[in-house]
Amino acid sequence: TWHQWSIVLTLGIANSSDAVEIISMSYIIADDSFESMLPGDDSGREAQAGFLTAAVYFGMLVGGLLVGFSGDELGRKYTLLLCLACVTIAGVFSSFMPSIALLTLMRCLCGVGVGGTVPSIFTLGVELMPQKRRGYFITVIAFFWVVGALYSAVTAIVLFSYLRLSWRIYALVSAFPAAFGFFLVTLIPKSPRFLGMRNNYDEAARIVNRMARKTGYQGEPMEVAEIRGQFARDVARSGGSTFAVVRKAIGLLYSPNFYGTTVGLQLTWFGMSFGTYGLITWITTLFKEVGLHDPYLCALIFNASQIPGNLFATFMVDSLGRRSILTGGVLLSIASLGLFAFTLKGGSAAYVVTAASIFQACSTTSWAVLGCLSSEVYPTELRSTGTGLLAACGRVGAMVAQFVNSALLKSPVMLLLVTMSMLSFGLLGPYATGNRDFTNRPLGDRV
Repeated sequence: TWHQWSIVLTLGIANSSDAVEIISMSYIIADDSFESMLPGDDSGREAQAGFLTAAVYFGMLVGGLLVGFSGDELGRKYTLLLCLACVTIAGVFSSFMPSIALLTLMRCLCGVGVGGTVPSIFTLGVELMPQKRRGYFITVIAFFWVVGALYSAVTAIVLFSYLRLSWRIYALVSAFPAAFGFFLVTLIPKSPRFLGMRNNYDEAARIVNRMARKTGYQGEPMEVAEIRGQFARDVARSGGSTFAVVRKAIGLLYSPNFYGTTVGLQLTWFGMSFGTYGLITWITTLFKEVGLHDPYLCALIFNASQIPGNLFATFMVDSLGRRSILTGGVLLSIASLGLFAFTLKGGSAAYVVTAASIFQACSTTSWAVLGCLSSEVYPTELRSTGTGLLAACGRVGAMVAQFVNSALLKSPVMLLLVTMSMLSFGLLGPYATGNRDFTNRPLGDRV
């Protein structure tokens, strides 16, 4: 129904801001006017660019840890609004920073907001979408990462290649998706599951019945007593210190019931983030390094190749299941990176871009399903904290990749071989989740 699609589109636009803030850095650091801002020789400039891109991922690490927990305490919607406001403000301020040090600080703060959007978006998404099409809708939300990537690529081509404007204008334009997402998120409902877990039964009932009416439901409205009966066995968290509550939540994530799932998914997020985010951030510079004539156009093609990967995940996730698609996507990503490395050694521009695009399509399929799988494996009371912890591990992998990739930029084949080895960690996720594949199954609420 239109009501469900309005929620999906809203969360999708919010998710696109994640892509914009990450990918925009690849165009900024490749811009000649930005390079002239960096003091020192070539090696010194590459190191500074590495610190700048790593600052974004460090902020994402902090945001994923802090905001993931906040989502389970303050609520998914309020937390998401806070994060989008942080991204917007820091993104706008980035365009006015006079030095690389202050710009790095602003990008770090922007990263804090971006890091918090991921657990909030997918947690809210799985809790508002119907069971039978939950995987479909979540992968559509993930598809907007592609929209953000294309937005970054098109605006970079227009502003840099045609209008010859400064990177500062580009940084300002890149803050728009987060600002628009903030406005739209104010219009969508809170999570009734979260409200039920917090014993706010009246508001949960109002939201459920309002959503039911908007989706065309003609039956009897849900009574407050029904929601109270569903969540009656849940005990609201005690009002102890914040540290004590965080320690309890983290302890539950590493309890025997969830230990294998948590560690396996942490390694999956680390390896896939190292391999994909690390490469995406440097792809424009890498294309320039191997001598491609128009690196911005090549990067646009590279980012557009995410579309078929996302479409496959969207239409197959509820029939093939999360684990099988994730396994196949990771294996094909590793194989396509090997092809990419082979074409770099004397291959034509068409072969290089095609190999890179195949990798991007396969990795996008993996990411779309991983976001869905990760947000479903934990019960409602731990969902935001667990997803935030996993996202934070991914940010560590992406942050490490910035330093590794900047050091190996002059040896593109070695860079890709290292990336292949790190991507292999992605195969641990499907194995670690075991029977926690919730394809066409109801979500859990309790530990």
